[in-house]
Order: sequence, then structure tokens, then C-alpha cells
Amino acid sequence: MVRRLVWLTVGLGAVLLAAGAGAQGRITGRSGANITLSVGARDGVRAGMTGEVILVTSVGDRIKRVPIAVFRVQATDSASSRAVLTDIGGGFEDVVGAGLEVEFSQPLVRPTPQPTPEPEPPPTPTPPSDPYVYPTPMPWPPATPVPTPEAVELLRQGNLAWDRGDWWRAAELYEALLQQVPGHTVAAQRAPDARARWAAEQRAREQQRLEAEERARRERREKEARERERQNLPLYRETARTHLADGQWDAAASWLARIAVVDPRDSYLQSVIDERLAAAVRALDGGRPLEALAFVNQIAALEPSARVTNLRERAVVASRKALLEDGDRRMAAGDAEGARAQWSALAADAPDHPGLAERLAQLQNLRARFAPSGSEYIYIPPGTFEMGCVGGDDRCSADERPRHEVTITRGFWMKVTEVTVEEYLVFAGASRSRIPPWPPFNVNWRHVTHPIVGVTWEEAERYCRWAGGRLPSEAEWEYAARGGLRRAQYPWGNGTPICQPGTRNGARFDDRSFCGAQRRATRGTEPVAAFGANGHGLHDIAGNVWEWCADWYDAGSYAAPQAIDPNGPSSGEQRVIRGGAWSAAASHLRVSTRSSAPPAVRRDDLGFRCVKSGQQGETP
Repeated sequence: MVRRLVWLTVGLGAVLLAAGAGAQGRITGRSGANITLSVGARDGVRAGMTGEVILVTSVGDRIKRVPIAVFRVQATDSASSRAVLTDIGGGFEDVVGAGLEVEFSQPLVRPTPQPTPEPEPPPTPTPPSDPYVYPTPMPWPPATPVPTPEAVELLRQGNLAWDRGDWWRAAELYEALLQQVPGHTVAAQRAPDARARWAAEQRAREQQRLEAEERARRERREKEARERERQNLPLYRETARTHLADGQWDAAASWLARIAVVDPRDSYLQSVIDERLAAAVRALDGGRPLEALAFVNQIAALEPSARVTNLRERAVVASRKALLEDGDRRMAAGDAEGARAQWSALAADAPDHPGLAERLAQLQNLRARFAPSGSEYIYIPPGTFEMGCVGGDDRCSADERPRHEVTITRGFWMKVTEVTVEEYLVFAGASRSRIPPWPPFNVNWRHVTHPIVGVTWEEAERYCRWAGGRLPSEAEWEYAARGGLRRAQYPWGNGTPICQPGTRNGARFDDRSFCGAQRRATRGTEPVAAFGANGHGLHDIAGNVWEWCADWYDAGSYAAPQAIDPNGPSSGEQRVIRGGAWSAAASHLRVSTRSSAPPAVRRDDLGFRCVKSGQQGETP
């Protein structure tokens, strides 16, 4: 019985392959329902046998043998046989042809070979009449089919179709040639190849068709969405108009952006843009370039046109010139801090602006004021202390345990306060370093007595080296922060921290209320030294901003601690930060609290202070 065929349509992943395991013969020619096979009686083929035509396909990385037709043998020769196709799978009528494999449903039983008779001895040649001449027999070449004019034309037309890429026609012509001249080398090679190329073209066309349909569907959906949005334009206009009337530009801008997506030429949208552009021109003409730049920036996303771009360039040039000249006026009036603020704002936007480097160089004479000095640094003597969670403190994390003894063998000088904005701006001007972006609570870095924030670990380390020092190790930081108190949870002792400047247990932290001497209605830092100092005279060692330390962070380092002058792991992914900040809860102000941050991160609650190696009595 012939197994039941599962008819498949040639899909996108089907590829005609070379002969594989399981083949018992091949089709060498086909004429209508009649096919010629490459195996015959000597191979065990008998009349009446049945079998299947096999298409070898590749699905992903798997090879699959698919039966596509059924045949019955009609007659056999010694080396070939003729059969008739009794069934062909749907879609495979034109695929069945020369080169495809066949498998028989009945076993092939080769005939038993007969004993070969002993060859008779060759007759003794009769000498010719001329004793000096013997005849030499000429061997005849094997008989080959005599090509007909029709076969020649089939080959010629097949080659022409092949050359012009007409694979279907080429396959038909080569298969017709194989019917007349079975085993013709060119036709046998090119016929299946042409079929495969035709199938590949069909798959490519099908893929293109599917992609075109998907594009059409997507464009239809987008058109429908735009049409729905167009119906909402009256609502968008009225909402934007209401927000503008209330002076809420940011809220109005989101609705104006929706209008711009639907109709960039909307009359109401254009009226708003024109009004803002006119206001920007008036501000420029009135000597208010920063105001003009603000107007242009508001509409830049709504209309990315040449007129907006050109006006913005004018405003940028004018605003940079104004910052430079305002700094000059302040410097001439003796207001060095005001000049520094203006030039620093310019440096943050355009560090290579002409003339800026020379003006920043004028501030070099202030470096001695902000570099390490006896008045700004406190000497921390060497000693031994217990590092980590204090007994009875139930708020400690796992990385604060176990508490262990550490010895600092060399005394050092530590900066009394965190590095301020003013100090960092001097460094940036002297070293031509980029100034970090200002936070929302310190626009243009105008609060120069506040701690600098937004600096990376590398920038903090670079500043300390410029100032003649370095960042403290984590052990040095905690040793200095304890201020000589051995069992205290906070730098001042165990008293609950309060957000009250000038008090012994005061600190800037997140107490869910407005914190600061001026009770500002914004969150952020306070001026350095606004709160009391610890036992060593260090201000803001708890709160205000987190402080970078030199060590790599390792949550399990206390399990096997270094007892003498520890400096942390040799590598890691995050650096240690200590001390809590204005954004942190009171529990983070504890001296043993550990935290970490990626070295390249910029945070508006993260700053630093420096230390300098040296002995007591030396000028740091």
C-alpha cells in the first residue's frame, strides 16, 4: 500500500535540495502523465510496482522529504523503467519533472546473477598473405541517441530562456529535451535549478505583496487616526487657548503639538507661533536676548522652520554676548562673584566662546582663597575606631555589619565643608574643565555658597588633585565623621536630627517640610556650614549632599575587613557615597550608613569634600 500523501503548497521556506538519503531513483523525463525513471530491472524494478515522487525541502535548519505524486510502473528495461503518474498533489502539477527523487512502496529485489560462462580462447590469428602485415581491429564508440532537429531547438530555446531569466519556460524546455534525450547533462542540471529559481522568485514576489499590503494597512490606519484627530482640532484649539489665557505655556504647548501633528498649517497654531516670534523680535530689539531665546525655544518644536532657526541663532549669539558683557560690568564694579556667575553660565553653554578664557583667567588670583588652607581644613589625628553599625541601632542594613575595628595610622587634613559652587567655578576656569549642569534649585549657579552638585566621581577626584589633595577613603570618612564619638549613631551623638540651622543636631535632610534659614518653598541644598559642626569641627558631614569617597563599593566587604588603613576593593562597578543629603530620610544621616553610585552619574544631591595627607602643624 502506498502511504497516504500529505499535499503541501510550496511555501516561503521551501527550497529544492540535492539528493539525500532515502532516494531509490530519479525522474529523468516526463511527458504528460508518463515519466521515465533512472532505475530498471537490474535494480529490482518490476512492472506493476508503485511509488512516490519526493520533493526535498528545507524548513529552517531542518531537511524534510515531502511526497508530492504517486506513480505505477508500466514497463522496465535493464537500466530504466517507464511509469504513469496516478495522482499529483495540489499545486505540484508543474513541479513534478526531471531530477526529482522517487521511492518505491515495494522492496527492490535485484535479480540473482547467472554464472558467467568461461570465455572461449581467442582464435589464433591467421597470418596474412603478406607475412609482414597484421590487421589491427578498430574499436567502435558506444551508441548514443542521434539528436533530432527538435532536440537541438529545445536546447537552444531553453538556453535563451535561461539567459533572460525566464525560469519557468527554461524548465519546461529542458524537461521536454530530457524526454527526447534522457540523461542530457545540461538539461538534467538546469531543469531542477530553473524550477528552484522560479520558486524563489515566486517567494520574493509573495513577500513583496505581503509587505505592500502591510504598508497599505498601516497607511490606512494612520489616515484614519489623522482623520479622528482632525475632528478633535476644535477641542485642542480651545484647550490651548484656555491654558495660554492662564499663562500656562507648558500645558498649552502639549495641545499645540497635537495640532501641529494633524495640521502644521492650522490657522490658530500659526497665529500663536507668529505672536511668539514677534515677542522674541521685540525682546531682541529691546536688549533682552535671554527673554527672546525663551520665546524662540517655546515654538522651536512646533515649527522647525528656517525663520525659527535663524531667529534662535540670533538670540543665542546675543545672549552669550550679554553674559560676557554683564560679567565685564560686574568685574569693573568690583563684583567678582557676580562676574564669576555670569562667565560660568556662559562657560556651561559655550566653553570655547571668544574672550571667555581670558576673563576666567582674571579670577586666578582668587585661587588661594579656595585652595586648601589652614582655615578651611581640619587636622584629623591617627587613631583606632569601630567601623559599622552601632549596637542598639535597629535601622542598620546588612552592608553595615559586622562592626569591626579599624586603625588609621596616618593623620590627614579634611576640608571643613563640602566643596562649594564658587570654589568649583574657580577650578573650572583655571583648568578649563566643563561646569556641570545646574540643578533646578540653583539656576545659573547663582547660589555660590551652596555645595557643588552634579559632578561625577572622576571630576571630584580631578578637583581634589588640583587643590593638592584627594578624595577620602571610606574608612577615613567615617573615622572623621564620628568626631571622636565611639558609640554614637550620628556625628553629634544619638539625638534625633532636626532641620534647624545653627543647632548641634541640625542637618539638611528630607523632613517632609520646607527646610532652611529662609524657609524656601523649593527643595534643594543649603549654604555650607549653615548647620552645626561635629567634634572635629566638620560641617554638613551629615545631610545637605551625599559625598563621594575614593573606594569601590562592596556590600560584603565588612565580612572580611581590612584592619589597617583600608582602601576598599581593587575594582567594582559603583563608588562609595556617604553622609545622606537634602533628599534623604533621617536614617541616612547615621554615620554608619553606606550607599553607592555609578562613577559617571550626575545627581543633584551628590557632592564631595577633599582630604590632604600631612602631619599636624604642617600647612595643608
